Amino acid sequence: TGMYAINNYMKLRDQEFTSSDWQVVFLDNHDAPRLSTVLRSDATNFGPGKDKWGGRQSIPFAQDRLELGLALIMTSRGIPCIYYGTEHYAANFTTNGFGQVGNDPYNREMMPSFDMTTPAFQIIKKLSKLRKESYAIQQGSYIERWVSNDVLVYERNAGDDVVVVAMNIGGNTSVNAINLGLANGTYDNVIGGDQVVVANGSATFNLDQNEVIVIRSK
Repeated sequence: TGMYAINNYMKLRDQEFTSSDWQVVFLDNHDAPRLSTVLRSDATNFGPGKDKWGGRQSIPFAQDRLELGLALIMTSRGIPCIYYGTEHYAANFTTNGFGQVGNDPYNREMMPSFDMTTPAFQIIKKLSKLRKESYAIQQGSYIERWVSNDVLVYERNAGDDVVVVAMNIGGNTSVNAINLGLANGTYDNVIGGDQVVVANGSATFNLDQNEVIVIRSK
């Protein structure tokens, strides 16, 4: 379960797909309720603004988790597909004629507005630039560097070009990853907010819940 399942799946994809352009990766599409709808649906069962994750506000938690998912697909092997509205946390809780919440046609609604300042939009923008510039993200191998049920640190490696991604779905924590393919130095988080010091292939990642850190070789 958790990050173990994601890690195993990422390894399997490296084995099964010999070309990086054979598989599209996505969070949302027109055949299922939007991820934001699924993540926020529990709020209706746990009182106003509450959810099953320790009483946190449902909407901020769902947005954080969506952003983590975007970072995952944008740094994974394959072709990321962003369904319109995901960058604005689109969600709809209307029940259709089949008793499905947020499903067709309520996952295909018109865009009410467009905002290029949302955190999700900025993550997509920054990681799109990284994908364009980084051969490691485009074609590099996938290497597990740390995994637990809540935390996954993985490396995309193409020799001189290395990207390391750390993400946490659990409570605030710190993990020390070793054998990283990065030279000694201080690295900025590509999507902002943190710096990571690498020394002799080792680095400590201080991760809040749902936080993602992405660093790249200089």
